[in-house]
Amino acid sequence: MPWHFIRIGGSNPNPKGRRDEVEKIVQKHGGTLEGFWYSYELTTAYALTKDPGDAAALARDLKAQQVIEMRGVDEVGS
Repeated sequence: MPWHFIRIGGSNPNPKGRRDEVEKIVQKHGGTLEGFWYSYELTTAYALTKDPGDAAALARDLKAQQVIEMRGVDEVGS
């Protein structure tokens, strides 16, 4: 199952609310939110997800600015 490191807009008056919102979207796509961080100025957030689904659809629902797919050493070349 691929991992994705996703840069998204972080603006939300309630930072915990943004994390919960992102987690619900990731779960809707059959994945799990493994980590969530804000940049220093809170205008950008980063999510680490593990998901089996369509990365493009997940990125669209999250209004992602950038998506990086990561694979484990045992997955490279498979």
